[in-house]
Order: sequence, then C-alpha cells, then structure tokens
Amino acid sequence: MKNIAALLVAGLLAAGLTAQEFEGTVVWKMRAEISDTAVRSQIQAAQAQLASPEIQAQMKEAQAALQSPEMQEMMKQNPQMRTMLEQQMSALKAPAAAPVGGPTANMFPTGFTLKARGQRTLVTVEGGMFPGETLSLEDQHVSYQIDRAAKTYRRLPQETQLPTSEAHAYRIARTGETVRILSYNCTRWQVESSGEGDNTAYSIWVTKEIKGLDPRQFNQLRAGRDSGPDFLSQLDGVPLKLEATTPEAKMTMEMVAIKAEKLPAALFELPAGFTDTTAP
Repeated sequence: MKNIAALLVAGLLAAGLTAQEFEGTVVWKMRAEISDTAVRSQIQAAQAQLASPEIQAQMKEAQAALQSPEMQEMMKQNPQMRTMLEQQMSALKAPAAAPVGGPTANMFPTGFTLKARGQRTLVTVEGGMFPGETLSLEDQHVSYQIDRAAKTYRRLPQETQLPTSEAHAYRIARTGETVRILSYNCTRWQVESSGEGDNTAYSIWVTKEIKGLDPRQFNQLRAGRDSGPDFLSQLDGVPLKLEATTPEAKMTMEMVAIKAEKLPAALFELPAGFTDTTAP
C-alpha cells in the first residue's frame, strides 16, 4: 500500500497552494481507483470482516463504553484523545457502512477546498478517513491542524528537506496535448519518477492564464516531516488537473471552481476558545 499512500501525498500537494496575490477560493475534486486485483481483494476481505456480526457487536460495545461518564470525563480533559478515538471509530465504521462506489469509497478524500488571503491559506479536506482543516500562516512559517468538532488545534511539524541522496529525481517533459479546463487553455506535462522503488507516473494539465497564482508557491502539506513530490514548482504554469498512476492505483484531482473574492481576516486566525493539543 506504500504507492497508494504516495498518491494521497500528491493530492495534498495540489491542496497546499499559497498565493501572494490571489485572494479567494479554489475547489478541487478527487477520485481514486484501486487497479491491482490483489489489493482490491485484500480491501474487500477486510471490509467483509468489519461487517461481520461479531466485529459489529464488538464495535457497539466499544461505542457504549465511550459513552460512560468516566470515559466522557477523561475525554473532556484530553481533547486530543477524544479526536483520536473518534477518528479510529469512524475509520472502522466507514468501510462497512457505505461500500457504494467500490472498496475505496471511504478511504480517500473526495476533494479539497482552499481559501487564500495574502500569505495565509485554509485547506479543508472533504471525505476520506481523516477529514479536517489545515491553517497555514506563511508569514509566521507555521501550520496548524484544526478540529472544529473537538474545538482543538495542534501545530504541525516544520517542513524538512530530504538529504540529496534520498531526494526523488523526476523526468519532466512538456507534451503537445492541450485541453480546456474551467475555460482555461491547458497543456499536459508528463512526469515520471526515477527514484528507487517509486514507479509513479504523473500527467499534469497546466495553464498560464490564471493571474495571481504563482506555481512556484506550491508547497508540500507533509505526510510527516519528509518532503513529498517536489516537481510542481518546476512546471511552467498552474496545475488544474493531476493524474498519478502506479501499478496498484490511479488518483485524479481536478480543479472544479476558482473564485476571486474578499475573505474575512478572522478566517485565517486560530479559532478563539479552542484548546492547543500540540505535543510537547
């Protein structure tokens, strides 16, 4: 499943846009397909096990235990534990509850909404096992993950660059293929990873017609502290569609809406009254 996880990183890359001049909202939609028969079988088997009466009974017992006065008080004192337990229960329930759309219907995000104002962005991840919000304050060189349901936030680790010996290398080529996306003329770029153990191929449709969005400002929303794919800044334009393909899976992200608009400054501040759960 390593390569499948890499596809998620690629999706988060597309959501990690910062814009010095653009103010407004950008919406991306995402879909993922597992093409490897063995992997699909493994996922379906796991879902079938989760849906079994025995496992469902155990989950009901666990849910009942979480509602006990003792656990409620404990989670009240520790919002981070509440969030973790709720995410784990949601992840266990989702595959059994809604298999519509295939065995990965609830595993991957369905989209991202980016709101940008100056050097600050708010990214909302929709769907998947771990939806949530990320507030990036480039003027302070810090990012936070926000959980509005639990009224908590935590500071994300600072980005670190991989050593040169570990960094991925990419073969990047501009093709002659063109297409219109959201009324913008786009050119397809082909990107192939030459890193050891990584055989991901990318097709990215790029436009130079959107003013205020600087492709050099694409940064990584890390899945951890290590760098993800870093080729987006090398493309001549702003990506509007990205396809990432491995032998196991294919992920597609496409910008479906972009609107320049004035946004309130308060949207890009940490919510008042929320608890900081950043680990020491």
